[in-house]
Amino acid sequence: MRREIDDIAALIEHSGGSASVFGSSSGAVLALRAAATGLNIERLALYEPPFAVAPCDFGPPQDSSHGISLV
Repeated sequence: MRREIDDIAALIEHSGGSASVFGSSSGAVLALRAAATGLNIERLALYEPPFAVAPCDFGPPQDSSHGISLV
């Protein structure tokens, strides 16, 4: 996933340094994780990220609520 986030960072840099990002399904997970790394994402739209709700299952990044509130 690190490589995909690096690709998003390169696209954002190439397009002027900030972006609005939309992700659907697994792309929503990628968009959320990219935003949580601190990329300059002004708006974030997520559609049906495949997160489980059980504590032991795959879920959003632990610090995503803080990072997203900054977006």
